[in-house]
Amino acid sequence: MISFKDFEPAIGDKEFGVSIGNFDGVHLGHQNLLKGFLSECKNRSIASVVFTFTPHPALYFDPAKHHLLTSYRKKCQMIKELGVDFVVELAFDKKLQEMTGKEFSEKMLLSYKNLKLLWVGHDFKFGKDKEDPMWIGELDRDLKFQRFPAFQCEKETVSSSLIRNYLMEGNVVAANRFLGRSFSIEGMVVEGKKLGRKLGFPTMNVNPNYPFLIPALGVYKVRCILKGKTYEGLMNLGRNPSIDFDDRIKIEVHLLKFSEDVYGEYVEVLVDDYVREERKFDDLEDLKAQITLDKRVYEKSKK
Repeated sequence: MISFKDFEPAIGDKEFGVSIGNFDGVHLGHQNLLKGFLSECKNRSIASVVFTFTPHPALYFDPAKHHLLTSYRKKCQMIKELGVDFVVELAFDKKLQEMTGKEFSEKMLLSYKNLKLLWVGHDFKFGKDKEDPMWIGELDRDLKFQRFPAFQCEKETVSSSLIRNYLMEGNVVAANRFLGRSFSIEGMVVEGKKLGRKLGFPTMNVNPNYPFLIPALGVYKVRCILKGKTYEGLMNLGRNPSIDFDDRIKIEVHLLKFSEDVYGEYVEVLVDDYVREERKFDDLEDLKAQITLDKRVYEKSKK
């Protein structure tokens, strides 16, 4: 991802097209939109550019909000993997937030005479006044404006909001279907209390460095990408009411066939299915018995 300031020297006098949006999750709707955009850029022999906002506007207005389906790093990586030439970061700050649709269009887009294509989603609006950008296509210049239709899957319009709602309900399978892959949480492995190891179930404590969307609290079937390899396991996402007395949400992962110390390693946890809600147990023996049962149910489901 490059900054808007670095974009002008990077693009030079090349003709290019722009698709603009948050693209949080890079879900099936985003993928479909971007594939259409890339096809049109290829037909016109112009460079493909995606403008996206950092932070997400929802986080600008509420910095404590846990909102993101993907980290900024992963979002950029996924967009680039689709074949986009440039992913450009637009800093969503007070100055940008106060721009009208017309000001945004003139300063960020129309000032480039080599911009030949503008490609947006069905519900995209410009500026603080949420202006419809249709007027751009009526300008007397060589610039095509395209509003891409909503993408339907299983009779639902695919959107980041829809996917967030499914995750918060614990319906990971539906969320993953609309994402086109498993929802994931990324972060560093940090030291915990090592109670899991004492119970015979060593866990990795994962500390994300971005405000990830928090799904329904509970136990999940997961896969972890760690040091280039994939391992299956169970994740507890919650407050550990049987052990802890604070309100912090923690991510603890028990891998089925892995028990090394990997503190400081970066891990991506792929969330595949919801197992059960988080519960408080009377003592550690009851907790151990439940973890044993969760593990047995998971292993049985793989057969």
